[in-house]
Amino acid sequence: MMRFLMKASFKKVDFPPVELTLDRGAGGEIYLESASPTPVYEPNLIKILMDQASRQPEKTFLAMRRDGEEGWDRISYGEAWEQVLAVGQWLINQNLAADQSMLLLSENAIEHAILTLAGLVAGVPVCPISPNYSLLKIYARLDYVVDLIAPAVVYADDADRYRLALDHIRKTDMKIITRNGVEGCLAYLDICRTPVSDDMYQQVGNLDPDKLHKLMLTSGSTGLPKAVMQTSRMQAANAAFCSAVMAKATSWRQETLDWLPWNHVSGALVQTCVMLNGGTLYIDDGKPLPGLFEKSLRNMAELKTSFQTNIPLAYELLATALEKDKVLRQNFFRSMRHMVYGGAGISSKLYERFQKMAVAETGHRLLFGAGYGATETASGVLATYFESEGPGVGLPQPGVKLKLVPIYNGFEIRVAGPTLTPGYFKRPDLNETLLDDEGYYSMGDVVDWVDPDQPEKGLKFIGRLSDEFKLASGTWVNAHSLKESVRPHIGHLVNDFILCGANREGVRILAWPNSKALAELTGEPKASVVDLSDHPMVVRSIQQALADHNRTSTTSSRRIAGLRFLLSPPDAGKGELTDKGTVNSAALLNNRAEDVERLYDDENQQVILI
Repeated sequence: MMRFLMKASFKKVDFPPVELTLDRGAGGEIYLESASPTPVYEPNLIKILMDQASRQPEKTFLAMRRDGEEGWDRISYGEAWEQVLAVGQWLINQNLAADQSMLLLSENAIEHAILTLAGLVAGVPVCPISPNYSLLKIYARLDYVVDLIAPAVVYADDADRYRLALDHIRKTDMKIITRNGVEGCLAYLDICRTPVSDDMYQQVGNLDPDKLHKLMLTSGSTGLPKAVMQTSRMQAANAAFCSAVMAKATSWRQETLDWLPWNHVSGALVQTCVMLNGGTLYIDDGKPLPGLFEKSLRNMAELKTSFQTNIPLAYELLATALEKDKVLRQNFFRSMRHMVYGGAGISSKLYERFQKMAVAETGHRLLFGAGYGATETASGVLATYFESEGPGVGLPQPGVKLKLVPIYNGFEIRVAGPTLTPGYFKRPDLNETLLDDEGYYSMGDVVDWVDPDQPEKGLKFIGRLSDEFKLASGTWVNAHSLKESVRPHIGHLVNDFILCGANREGVRILAWPNSKALAELTGEPKASVVDLSDHPMVVRSIQQALADHNRTSTTSSRRIAGLRFLLSPPDAGKGELTDKGTVNSAALLNNRAEDVERLYDDENQQVILI
């Protein structure tokens, strides 16, 4: 099938030619950058909005659905400009202390975007956080953030929905804003009526683009999150560099639908790219979660989207929906030109599922590439802006410099350029070692060439430096590579799995059962997940599947010695799930140390030995 797919041409997308500069250092390191000149860009985000408001004041900038309503609530570029100035003036009028900030608790929304830009106008740092910090009613991370950034202003979209969290953090002098202003809270629309002073326009033009604008939290996979300092220049440069190679291949100049949360850099980048290119961003009220993804499908069908950025989990759900619905599938591939994934890698199997449908519906393959970056780099600094035959991480955008440091299984990837953070907020201990002696930031990842003889085909992801672990023998295990090797064998029987084995004799698996698949396998649709997990047919299937894997993976770092099912799903409240829906392996292994011990107990009846 793959050979047949490879014969099909790609649907036409307008990318610039790939031109690279590649130099080698004395230690074997490779310095890689685009040979195209660094794009000229405006570093002041407020000037970018002002320019769009001047050129096309009536055009919709942002649109969203309100409380399940059928239509879209819209704000034009002209209206957004007026609200940013008014809210910025209100913030200035509060005479906040230099060390105080604004905390945004809730989801993507028009008000969220206006408040973020208004913070830049007023010189008040803005910190958007995951709604889970407030809604899961486990306030350890919320307390940590409040202590760290000292917010004087807090915004929550719905006062009732966030009431418990607001009451938990409320302080006497704290100003709380909500969209539906209630007692004890300020109404957002009232703030938008603040008279703007005559010198505000001059202040906007004189904004320092290198001053702190946003505090973006890392995932905190190995502890409490770090607050990454971001400036207007970082964000503007990132959007300009992305646009230099991607704008004509995306819908940023037209209509873009996106759900990615703005408390993560990938979602924030989409918003900035749309603003820079003068397009319209439709805020998707769906998410890749049960009961919510249907909303995304409805919005895709209504808007006839031609481009999207998403995470692998969402693409898995989308592929399944498209395979089941002929009309949805035909309409989707008729309009879709280009898809980008980020946050994690996609499997070759998922890539092939999309290409099989694309060729069947259009006769052409679909460009399905990666965006790669980090909170510390503003967002994506590598992109697949060329025809790619499979999953990868792309090449550096113009203006971005890479340093590839050779290690035993590839290259450690390091990045330099104007999109880099000035550091972590209130963490001088980390900032001292943030960059190497040449000014490059380590992404903590291992990459390699897709084809060492053809650098223009890009780089591929090998794994996280932190994901690798040593067995008791001292042998290194590349967790990412091994997981991708195992997934085709057991992926139909489990929802997800993690690898264990640090300081152990061999590699074993903790997995979440796919109860529907196991019920079909055993012919017992009414059986409980506990009974299904212990069913002899399930045990034999797992053993056979992993034995098949082990036939070509015989070394201790590749062979799977056993599997045990986990019957409780990952707990987002305990940090076991990221906001992107992926499993946080470090947190999960820490929380479930007893499960790991049971996994390595050969006398435990729930361990399936291979």
